[in-house]
Amino acid sequence: MKKSILISIALAVFLVPAVGFAASSIPYWGPLLSCGAGLAPCTNFCDMISTTQNIINFAITVALFIIAAVLVLYGGFMLLIAGSSSERFTTGKKILTGTVIGIAIVIGSFLIINTFLWAMGLLTNSGDLTGEAQNKIGWPIVTCNIPAIK
Repeated sequence: MKKSILISIALAVFLVPAVGFAASSIPYWGPLLSCGAGLAPCTNFCDMISTTQNIINFAITVALFIIAAVLVLYGGFMLLIAGSSSERFTTGKKILTGTVIGIAIVIGSFLIINTFLWAMGLLTNSGDLTGEAQNKIGWPIVTCNIPAIK
C-alpha cells in the first residue's frame, strides 16, 4: 500500500508539470531580457511585460525542475534509508508531501501571474490608426513588435 502511494506521488511530481506545461514556454532557460542591454531599446509597456514574463518563467523553471527534483530525491532517500527509524520515515514523508504542495502552489501562481500579464497585455493592445493591433498578446506568450537596430 505504501509503495503504491509513493509511486503515485513520484509520477504526479514528474508528470503533472510536464503535461501542464506542454504547450507553454516552461521550461525556460533564457534570455531574461527582451529588450535593452545590447538588444533593441525598450519602447513600450509590452516590452516590460515580456521581460517580466521571462523572469517569472525562469523562476518557475528553477523551482519545478531543479529545486523540486532535488527535494523529491532527498525525501525518497530519507524513506529508503529509514529502516526501522520512524523519525526518518516521517521526515521523508513530510519532505515529499511538502514538495507536492509546493509544486501545486508554483503551478497556481503561474496561472494567476500569467493571467494578470495577459490582462495587462490586452489593456495595452489598442492598435494604431488603421485599426490593426501593434502588439500581439497571447496567453501565455507575449510578443512585441520591436524595430530593428540600424
